[in-house]
Amino acid sequence: MNFLYLQLTYSSFFVPFLSQTDVTRYIDSFMDKPLTSKRILFVSSDPSDRSRLRLAEERREISLELRIAGYDKIPMQDIGAARTSDIQRALLDFSPQIVHFSGHGTGSDGLVFQDLTGHSKLVNGQALANLFGAFSNEGLECVVLNACYSDEQAKLIAERVNFVVGMSEEIKDSAAIAFSVGFYQAIGAGRSVDLAYELGRIAIQTAGFPEHLTPVLYKEGQLVYEYQKPQIDEPPTICPPGAEEVTSNIAEACQEAYPEDIRLIKWHMNKDEDITILFRERRRGWYFQMTLLENATGKWESVNRVSPLFLPLLQPDEFAWHKLTEVASSEDWYAMDEIVRLGLEHTESTIHLVNRFTVGEPVLENAMETFGIYVPDEHLLPAFLFLNKAKGLLLISYFKHPDGFAKENMLCDDTTNECRIFSSLKEAQKSLEIKLS
Repeated sequence: MNFLYLQLTYSSFFVPFLSQTDVTRYIDSFMDKPLTSKRILFVSSDPSDRSRLRLAEERREISLELRIAGYDKIPMQDIGAARTSDIQRALLDFSPQIVHFSGHGTGSDGLVFQDLTGHSKLVNGQALANLFGAFSNEGLECVVLNACYSDEQAKLIAERVNFVVGMSEEIKDSAAIAFSVGFYQAIGAGRSVDLAYELGRIAIQTAGFPEHLTPVLYKEGQLVYEYQKPQIDEPPTICPPGAEEVTSNIAEACQEAYPEDIRLIKWHMNKDEDITILFRERRRGWYFQMTLLENATGKWESVNRVSPLFLPLLQPDEFAWHKLTEVASSEDWYAMDEIVRLGLEHTESTIHLVNRFTVGEPVLENAMETFGIYVPDEHLLPAFLFLNKAKGLLLISYFKHPDGFAKENMLCDDTTNECRIFSSLKEAQKSLEIKLS
């Protein structure tokens, strides 16, 4: 099955987003003005009486991403073995817009700095909030606390500084470095903190680490993204022969491989006795597939990274998709799940998300030329499109309808020259399933 093509530039160049394809995504954000030409202060603390961290590697990776983005000429200052007096002096002399702290966190006790002997010295969140807050009117815009259990300090600092990132749980070195890479890729490209945060989390996730829910973001004193214990929503609609429900072992393996709230859509046992699972991430409405294999102890484990199938990103940013699908009902989502399942089962099918950026200008003419669909009004876009050329079937769902999410759905059958209109996605999905059977 060929799934959604992602636009990499504002031209008409597309790359299929399949598991074997390397794609780097840069998504504009409308939420904030981009951070351009910003000075970055990198603060690290690794006292001799604490477990050692890979701080030099993190610093090197940040510098590399900024250099690749052409951002290397912007000043970046290091403070190693940091004491609070060192930070205050650097804030006065360097006037950074971003302060990045990398080191140890202890939860409510504060962050770990160093004393004159190189040993640990705890600094509580209120003291840090007062220090950084004193410079919020001097150009300091963002503080990143890349340390375990630093969300309590982040919350206090956020009362004085516009953007603050903290960690709600323990985070391993590799995951912390992955977050920094994703975050500063976006910053180096001149994108917003909102997007930088999201790409940092995605970088953790795509690297195969389970801590992508750990970072939290505060914006103007308000918690924007927070950690919530993930759940698996409902058993799958289709099970292996003889199985009535997903076993707790398999559910646990799914959650370990992808620790977000998910809905299992389909799973089946393959000939080599591994299990393929199709699921939707509920928070963003993204579709993925993974394979589980039973090990020698009888425990099911993921044998490969989660493969994205349908990631409906809307230019200029993915937040537009989230806002759009917030109004979708559970019935709408279940119908979407079934349509994606049908697309996976019928390999000659393709699924697209059609919007004014994917078809280009002029929209009305290009939609017909590119996708073969008629768009009566570009304000109805984006449209969800399911195409099966073998059976001459085309389903168009106008998500952004004045009456609500997906309130106009058109199913066309070339073999009978029939075109029916449905007021709900569920009705259209059921009719499509009958025609495909």
